[in-house]
Amino acid sequence: MIRLGAGPLDGIVAVGAHCDDIAIGAGGTLLTLCHARPGVRVDVLVLSGGGSEREQEEQAALAAFCPGADLRLTVHKLPDGRLPAHWDEAKAAVEELRAGTEPDLVLAPRTDDAHQDHRGLAKLMTSAFRDHLVLGYEIVKWDGDLGRMAAYQPLSPE
Repeated sequence: MIRLGAGPLDGIVAVGAHCDDIAIGAGGTLLTLCHARPGVRVDVLVLSGGGSEREQEEQAALAAFCPGADLRLTVHKLPDGRLPAHWDEAKAAVEELRAGTEPDLVLAPRTDDAHQDHRGLAKLMTSAFRDHLVLGYEIVKWDGDLGRMAAYQPLSPE
């Protein structure tokens, strides 16, 4: 396996269209990185689920996947499955995130994800963070939608 080194890791951005996307697609990667770099800043943006029980679940999940991190979570209230109709609001949320952070690594849904919300957010990330290492994660869904991954994060059995 060829290793991908991002250098010193002081900041991570993780984004999801829905409250469970990051945990499903990048939870193991976040857990590994946060264990390796206590105190790392993790800025998280989720576009839907704000003000609901899902937001509380997201906060708990990210606290578990980012132990010891300086975790900063923002959850918006865009309607699930409707990102194309709310493009301006999604773009503004991503631009606000970008203005407030200078990460070493960006974790986002993959750009060829079949779900329109995931795919749309991924495309926003590659334009907002064009000078950054942006890695697309896979969100396993009921319909399969498995991509051709270019990189894998080894996880410990624990």
